[in-house]
Amino acid sequence: MFLKFTRLSIIVCLMFGGLNALNEPLKSERLVYEEELLKKVIRMELKMEQMEREMLQTQDKMINTLQNLTSEIENKTAELKLVEERVSVPMVAFNAHTLADYSLDTNQILIFQHTYLNEGNAYDNVIGLFTAPVAGLYMFSVHSCNWAGRGFYYYIIVDNNIIAKSTKFNNVQPDCASVVTFTKLETDQRVWVRCASGSSSSQLTDSTYRLSTFSGALLHG
Repeated sequence: MFLKFTRLSIIVCLMFGGLNALNEPLKSERLVYEEELLKKVIRMELKMEQMEREMLQTQDKMINTLQNLTSEIENKTAELKLVEERVSVPMVAFNAHTLADYSLDTNQILIFQHTYLNEGNAYDNVIGLFTAPVAGLYMFSVHSCNWAGRGFYYYIIVDNNIIAKSTKFNNVQPDCASVVTFTKLETDQRVWVRCASGSSSSQLTDSTYRLSTFSGALLHG
């Protein structure tokens, strides 16, 4: 009986020992597999981190590019707006000369018959009136030349309102005087030069060396 039990114990031990011996390679292979799997996971995480960094860099570049494009578009839009304003505002300028009458009555309009320039056709050389084609800031000037010993006094008028005046008297020789003024006009407002002191004698003169003129220009519409 004892011998049978001893033999049975030996067989069980041998069996368990054999199983343990078989399990050792299995455990080793599992450790190797888990180690390789862990390495793959780590590599994937590192690659994902790199991809995330690259995506963030690309995103930053795209944001900078969009900001630059937005700024450039805004600048171009502003430039186009200026061009549109310049195109929409007509060129207005005139320079008239040679009076129709050199012996003027008080309150008579000085009519300058000829023009070196009449851009926009705003000056009427028949009645001596300038009519503003557009609203804006304008400049006007008058250059008058009078005989010696005969004074001349005149106004620049905007719709019957005096905006500038000048006078000139030289008892020795013919002489000239100028006046320049700036004013804001609305569309269709009129500007002219008016005599303030009339005379039956010729007051003004033009010659080879002097010329009376009336000029104006739109500075900003």
